[in-house]
Amino acid sequence: MEIKKLFLIGALAVGGASCASVNQKQVKYFRETSAANLIVSHSSDDANYAIRPAKMEGSFRAMLTLDDIEQIAQTLPEKNLAVISFGYIANEDHEAEKVKTFSAKLAQCGFKRVVFVRNLSPKADRTEGMEIRADVRLYDEVASAE
Repeated sequence: MEIKKLFLIGALAVGGASCASVNQKQVKYFRETSAANLIVSHSSDDANYAIRPAKMEGSFRAMLTLDDIEQIAQTLPEKNLAVISFGYIANEDHEAEKVKTFSAKLAQCGFKRVVFVRNLSPKADRTEGMEIRADVRLYDEVASAE
């Protein structure tokens, strides 16, 4: 009788573990930093930092608004890939709002794609290997050629 109980408990544990792993979201990591035309570190609405191209005030990165980022983006000759790095986001709704806002602004500038990553590293300029939170294709190749 004890062996049957142990077998049943073991089967439930294995079955429960396999169900839990099926429901887990697959995490993707960003590996295209060298291809990015624009990289922005986002801290808050009024505290964005242009990593590429670098926008400096003396030896420090300049704090920029979203409008400042839009002005920088409009001047870039290549607009294939923009990367927005989130350091802190309050919740999923806040993150979705930021993805929508940045995507709309960068679409107006002519960008084809925006990737949003979560950067929990102390280095704000790091994007390579960071978790991808959203990958938004703004224009496909056919639409931009017309």
